[in-house]
Amino acid sequence: MSHDLYATWATTEIVRSIKANPSLLFQNNIDTNQLTAFANRESGRTWPIPDGRISGNTANKDFDIAIELKRTNEGLHGVLTAIGQSQAYLHKGYNSSIIVIPDSYNSFGNPGNYIANVINQTNNNLPIGVFTYSQPDTSQTSPFHGKLTCHRNVGFDINLAPQVNTQISSATNTQWAHLREGSSESHAFFKYLQTSKKK
Repeated sequence: MSHDLYATWATTEIVRSIKANPSLLFQNNIDTNQLTAFANRESGRTWPIPDGRISGNTANKDFDIAIELKRTNEGLHGVLTAIGQSQAYLHKGYNSSIIVIPDSYNSFGNPGNYIANVINQTNNNLPIGVFTYSQPDTSQTSPFHGKLTCHRNVGFDINLAPQVNTQISSATNTQWAHLREGSSESHAFFKYLQTSKKK
């Protein structure tokens, strides 16, 4: 399976987790009925480019979260680059970022706790979340469902959220959607168009 496909699956499942439990993302008490969030990809090609993005709105404030995913074949080197990349996304203008890595490597047993400890020790206030995943079940429609473990909540304060950086939310003229016949319904199209218009 491709890296991009894994990133899409993971981003989608994190959105589902955040909607069910907003405290994974926010410091504030957020009413789930006032939270809108969806998985997508950055439309521009301005470096650095995250593997996925979560965009949303709550308390009449927009937010964007960068997702950095590593696979086991990237090895432990990927653990260190993920820490740097997640900080680069904050510098680029994302409100927060989330690192998603395998739950173990052959030579290292608990990279999720390691990354969480590094962030907590170097700058505990950074809005960076850490998730690990066990082997996704590719026979399921949501392969990462039940496969994610949160090691560090993001700790994002929506009240301090700056205006979303235009570098990461630039509009495009063309949008594409690929759906298999019979795999969606009219309400999903309506919600997509409504969100696109709002964004």
